[in-house]
Amino acid sequence: MSSLRKQVAVIKVRKMEDGSSERFNIARENIQRIVELALKEIASDPNSVGLRYSVGEQTTVYYIKTDQDNFGRVLGSGGRTINCLRHLVTAIAGRHGFRAILQVENEDQFY
Repeated sequence: MSSLRKQVAVIKVRKMEDGSSERFNIARENIQRIVELALKEIASDPNSVGLRYSVGEQTTVYYIKTDQDNFGRVLGSGGRTINCLRHLVTAIAGRHGFRAILQVENEDQFY
């Protein structure tokens, strides 16, 4: 007779809080400050870049505003700079329990 072994799986479920929670708002503001600081250090003119965000039902979207002269600097060689910033935003937001993405405002006008 073969013996049956019971396997027990433990699944941890974390309830996502309302996106308007004060904790989320503080994290969103911190992300904005971090990314703005990085953008201002990258840009040739710190006043030519900015960042705003919009809180959606499931996702917070950060929009980078830049001019033509700094667009290439924001993207970086092969998109490495913007991808690095995107990973940073995603990691911090995920750590605080919400989803966030980073986009360049009117990106298509620069191509």
